[in-house]
Amino acid sequence: MKIILRNDQRARPVRVTALRRLILRVCKALGLDKDTSFSVNFVDEAQIKRLNRRFFKKSRLTDVISLGYRPRRGGRPRMRGVYDTYLGDVYVCPGRVWTNAGQYKQPYSGELNLCVVHGILHLLGYEDTGPRAKKRMWKKQRELTGL
Repeated sequence: MKIILRNDQRARPVRVTALRRLILRVCKALGLDKDTSFSVNFVDEAQIKRLNRRFFKKSRLTDVISLGYRPRRGGRPRMRGVYDTYLGDVYVCPGRVWTNAGQYKQPYSGELNLCVVHGILHLLGYEDTGPRAKKRMWKKQRELTGL
């Protein structure tokens, strides 16, 4: 399993070692193949807003965005090699997570864990757009994070 963790922000602390352990535990619980890979990127508020505008046409802050790798039409990857098992990229904004933690009266570390797991679940096809899908996804998040 190859998990790329990258911290490109300085607003809030990110405990990379603890998050790597969480991610590996979550991947094992989800039964992901050992060849699976993806990235988790910690970005500032300006970057998450740019990503949200570019990919989702929403000009506002958010806490987490997942950009899944999608094979081209016909189901075959555009390139052979690493992209065969690459799920995609998760972007988390610790500044926004900090705000949410205060709003929801949760510890920052727990809220950060929740956002990382939420992003990974999106890469695996979980959705939270309708009530039934949201309930399913949030139940899985609670199982994986204990929150």
